[in-house]
Amino acid sequence: MLNSFYCCKIPSTEKCETIIDNNISSTQNNTSLLLKHESTKEKTVPNKKKENEIKNKNNSNHNKNIFSTQISFSNFEDNKEEISSPPTKKILLTGDLFFNKELIITQSGLINGRRKKNDNQTFFGITEGNDYSGTPYNDYIINFPKENDDEKIHNNGRIFGISYSKKTQNYQLYILNNNYYIYYEIRDSLYFFNNKEYLFLLGRTFLTVTQKEINKIKFIEIKMESEDDLSIDPNKILTFNIQDTPITIGRISSKIIINSTCISKQHAIIEYNKDEGTFLYKDLQSTNGSILIMKDDDIIKLNGFMKFKLNDILFNILELP
Repeated sequence: MLNSFYCCKIPSTEKCETIIDNNISSTQNNTSLLLKHESTKEKTVPNKKKENEIKNKNNSNHNKNIFSTQISFSNFEDNKEEISSPPTKKILLTGDLFFNKELIITQSGLINGRRKKNDNQTFFGITEGNDYSGTPYNDYIINFPKENDDEKIHNNGRIFGISYSKKTQNYQLYILNNNYYIYYEIRDSLYFFNNKEYLFLLGRTFLTVTQKEINKIKFIEIKMESEDDLSIDPNKILTFNIQDTPITIGRISSKIIINSTCISKQHAIIEYNKDEGTFLYKDLQSTNGSILIMKDDDIIKLNGFMKFKLNDILFNILELP
């Protein structure tokens, strides 16, 4: 159960059993994955032929490090070597899966990923398999304890991915396997995509939020279902346009009121961001937080510091400058 994220235990209803079935824990460590680069100094050589031989040797060593199938870890703060990287932000992954280590994803993908492709994609999955050309399906293999359910191993064994969009210059998290849920904790903000249905869990209340656009006019539709507030009609659809923002959600003094002790007085807010041209959801540092339940090709934009849970494995995501 997601008891650590909210104050009340969810009754054994059909919906709750389908969605919430895992305990959540949290660990963090401050070590980091970095790729070691050899630094070489050019020496004065008597002829052009010898100079070319030295350059070719250095390039060979450099490429060998980059395309190594082994993930090498080193202390992030103590390593003073200068590393060439794209002039964009990077994503740092930590969590239970990595045995107190960290992974770094750049705009090209996971450093030392198994696929060895610079295609802006990083795939996490449960199979070691290769495609017809011999290329591995996944960049990182997730070793679930006692994972023997063959029905869950489909779509090349890929479960979720992180991609970099050159158009928006942002990283995105998305799920690829419909047999798995990602429980994503929002402690900062979440940007909406058009016509995507987002399912939030606030305490023991479910919110379904969809951003739509008609004739270039964007608006938000919200449906609610609560185990606590029986006055909420699960069939009612609330509609808000840009002029209605900010849309506050809380126990008192809010546009959307949820009468539940699991909800903070000012729990969350939905605003319109003119620069991004989209609505966004913000948790107002509520006591129990906001959980996004991801499934069926859900996509979210990564920014700041975030957490998500896959089965009983915790992931922390940090955006680096």
